[in-house]
Amino acid sequence: MAEAGTTPAATRLRSSSAVEQAAQLPRGVPPSDNGFRNIGAAACRACHRELHAAWESSPHGRAAAVLSFEQTLDPQCAPCHLPDEGVLDDGVGCEACHGPGSAYAELDIMIDPLKRTAAGLRDASEACGLCHNPGHPFHVERDLQAAAATIHAR
Repeated sequence: MAEAGTTPAATRLRSSSAVEQAAQLPRGVPPSDNGFRNIGAAACRACHRELHAAWESSPHGRAAAVLSFEQTLDPQCAPCHLPDEGVLDDGVGCEACHGPGSAYAELDIMIDPLKRTAAGLRDASEACGLCHNPGHPFHVERDLQAAAATIHAR
């Protein structure tokens, strides 16, 4: 149960053992094999303020907060609700769909489509089916193309 005035995610993240245990779980998006690392949604906010604000109030932005402590350790919940390895409080953050940002976050790379793709920026629509699929125990049927089009349209 969360402490008064805190979210379940905030209480959960105070426990280093919970963070360590959750960090060991497989995530919905496969880790990068090219040495790139996640930098967190706050780093993306520096340039993408409006998108970040829309994400924070979206189901993806709240994905971690809806889990109980036990669910953060459950291999049926955590891979989709906490997919960004090493950034446990982001829920389904930017890098869950776009890939680890350490190599493409610099402005000179981000503004060049060829450089940012070479640096690991993924087309986000490729990631949806990793969690939103009929094989998931809590799957809800939806039009993924239509849903993906609304993610950044806010």
